[in-house]
Amino acid sequence: MPQALAGDMPTLSADELAWLATLDDVESRLVFTEQRGNRSRYRVEHGPFDDDSLGGLPSENWTLLVQDVEKHLPELRRYLLEASFIPDWRIDDLMVSCAAPGGGVGPHRDSYDVFLCQGTGRREWRIAPSNAKLMSVDSGGLSLLEPFIDHHPVTASNADVLYLPPGIAHWGIATDACITYSIGMRAPQLSEFAACGGLSPGKPDTETGQNGDRFYRDPDLTVTEAEPGLISHQAIERARSCLAAANVPDDRNLAQRFGCAVTEVKAWIAPEAPTAEE
Repeated sequence: MPQALAGDMPTLSADELAWLATLDDVESRLVFTEQRGNRSRYRVEHGPFDDDSLGGLPSENWTLLVQDVEKHLPELRRYLLEASFIPDWRIDDLMVSCAAPGGGVGPHRDSYDVFLCQGTGRREWRIAPSNAKLMSVDSGGLSLLEPFIDHHPVTASNADVLYLPPGIAHWGIATDACITYSIGMRAPQLSEFAACGGLSPGKPDTETGQNGDRFYRDPDLTVTEAEPGLISHQAIERARSCLAAANVPDDRNLAQRFGCAVTEVKAWIAPEAPTAEE
């Protein structure tokens, strides 16, 4: 979607993102692209990082990724508002990446929807057909796919947005230094809410993760379900259809169990319990 973003969106500089990556309560990682003959290999390091290691990065072939940026810098929630047609509970976080020329995380598939919003610089996106049979490979601690050829790659520049549905193989490579803002959806695994009360996952037509688990999907999602704070009746019915016919609780119990699963926060976000003195 060329020029889909408004011109007044908040931005982060490479230095500001690097500062976030030095903090203990921020989830960050560095992915290095290493050329070995005609093939690329990827290697990942996890933060927090120190100033010296970030300041000493080479001039090309790396990308720094920081998760949940909107939780640390609330003004960046503006990006999530651009996806206001998606129910709140389905939106996970805003990941921001800074890449040097040649940087990327390699060819891979995600089990969730994502909107890739291009900030400064440019990034080339290679996309494989939905029915492409690509084998998984291990590369420096990352589970990736075999490299593939896209005869019509897309180059995203400032304010462009690329939407990728679940399961579509893609491969982004920075053509020059760039910043990308990724609005990631939350796609709970069926086992997450099936486990609430000993329910049994059924066998719907769903995407599977690397461990074979199935993910919630809503290809029939309508904009009427995007009311603030709402988990719609349609979402509960989709969850019901994903479960085995036997031992499915009544609507109220299923809604409660599903709601608990899909609103669970990451451990570092959970507030600390008050002390006796408080």
